[in-house]
Amino acid sequence: MNKGKRLNSIKTVEDLMGRCVVDDLTGHWVWKGGQSQGQPRAYWIHPVTGLEQSSHGRRAAKVLERGADLPKGQRAYGTCGNPLCVNPEHVAVGTRKQECAFHVKQGTLRNNPRRKAATLISNRAKSKLTMQDVEYIRSSPKLGTDLAKEFGVSTTAISNVRIGRTFRTEAANGFSVFNLSGWRNAA
Repeated sequence: MNKGKRLNSIKTVEDLMGRCVVDDLTGHWVWKGGQSQGQPRAYWIHPVTGLEQSSHGRRAAKVLERGADLPKGQRAYGTCGNPLCVNPEHVAVGTRKQECAFHVKQGTLRNNPRRKAATLISNRAKSKLTMQDVEYIRSSPKLGTDLAKEFGVSTTAISNVRIGRTFRTEAANGFSVFNLSGWRNAA
């Protein structure tokens, strides 16, 4: 008995394809196995080490196709727009910077309300300014340079707060936004 090993682990690209619904029109191999955060999760046997691994389905597809691990610092990312596709022909290998450049070029990061909200929350969490500071800055008659010194931020940061470029509480296109009281729909 293979203790600790799954008897149905994926060993070849053909095994991987067998776990998918293949769309002949688009060429997508739509993963029908387990998922983690909406992304394919595969258990597969590494072609070099022979050890079972659990990783992103796209990484498994590229490693199995190549017969070797990805170079250090490289990652596998989808190029077809289908988050469940694990067709090795629809997967590119590159650095995180190359992946981001690809998505920017494709426009897949632009105008995504969930991504905008996550970025907004993340940026506010990292900010030196609190919402109380923002209210004070907006209502203060002081010069931006004086406020910048007072809060230990740049004059550009003060200007961006005052003109509403940062710390917006209203959404321009009716997306849900996050403010101190929680989520709400912009009117």
